[in-house]
Amino acid sequence: MTQPATVGIICLDDSMDAALEALRAAGTATRRFADWSAFDREPEGAVQLLVFPREALADQAVPAFTRRLALGLKSVCLAEDDDALIGALRASAFLPCISVNPSRSKHSELASLVLALLSPNIESVASHLAPNATIEAETVPSYDEKEVFFQRLLAFAGAPPSFPDFPEIIVSIAWEMLMNAMIDAPAAAGGVAPGPVHLEYGHDGKRFALAISDPYGSLRRERIVESLERCHRRGEDQIREGSGGAGIGLYLLLRYSSRLHFVVRPGVSTHVVVVTQLTRRFAEFVTAGKVIHCAFEPLAGRR
Repeated sequence: MTQPATVGIICLDDSMDAALEALRAAGTATRRFADWSAFDREPEGAVQLLVFPREALADQAVPAFTRRLALGLKSVCLAEDDDALIGALRASAFLPCISVNPSRSKHSELASLVLALLSPNIESVASHLAPNATIEAETVPSYDEKEVFFQRLLAFAGAPPSFPDFPEIIVSIAWEMLMNAMIDAPAAAGGVAPGPVHLEYGHDGKRFALAISDPYGSLRRERIVESLERCHRRGEDQIREGSGGAGIGLYLLLRYSSRLHFVVRPGVSTHVVVVTQLTRRFAEFVTAGKVIHCAFEPLAGRR
């Protein structure tokens, strides 16, 4: 019988106690560590996922931490705000998942994120929604058949209670994701002929999730970071089109998502999952906490 995963959380002060209680309320086995050295004394493999504030990770601890990541440790690094999130992505390529530190009322979102990261298939929307979620899956065979898909998605996104423009925003996100998978990704992979694209979408009354997969694996981590950083600056170059694509699409994903998951197997496949909040107020929709998760597996054929 599989043992339940243990989640560790580094609490430098009592500000993390609410997050700890939220994880326990979600049924997660937890361990509290007063600082990084306390976690470092824990045997390797005893904790499957670690939640910690960025300031807890001193430079001298990075080598030991990256070794644990290589051995399978999952992690969530908490940043104070969007600036800190983008900065951590830029400076710390070894950090796969970075989240803006949620407010006390949003610690349930952290618990949901942890459960998603521990799930065996984070690429599926089911990993990000409640068990009673309504989920659809379909394949768009070609560019010419995309409009039929968008019509179905528009109707589906209009079913749960939300603000008036929510269905159109979901379709806009899906449009950019689909164009990247059907046009930009094949071009970046060397001009291969585009093929069908698989999508999933669903909601559980609190969250809406949309996932897309392509068989190219051409998205680079540097491209993600550069685009998100450019979008966050809100300058004249905030949205850029050109070779490599993904500029406008990543802007929409950054602005409207509460979670962005990229799972890339270079040369093999790219999986993108967007999770948004379901709310009746647009202001709440765009101010939800942000999560950026970039998981890049070793290049195909390498060990």
